Amino acid sequence: MSGPIKASSVRRPTAEEKSVFRALEKIHAAKSPILVIGAGGNRKLTSKMLSGVHREDGYSVHHDPAG
Repeated sequence: MSGPIKASSVRRPTAEEKSVFRALEKIHAAKSPILVIGAGGNRKLTSKMLSGVHREDGYSVHHDPAG
């Protein structure tokens, strides 16, 4: 039987830069991109960044509260 999981100072995982760039390439290549964000996007910093994407790039951003 294993013991309890040790506490971590990392609050949220970070996406790999390569994955982000690949996603952006596909979004930019799309004719009419729509970003559908799951429940994990309901974080203050994530929401702020997505609002910037909408404002700066004009992409339609929609939240799916069910995830």
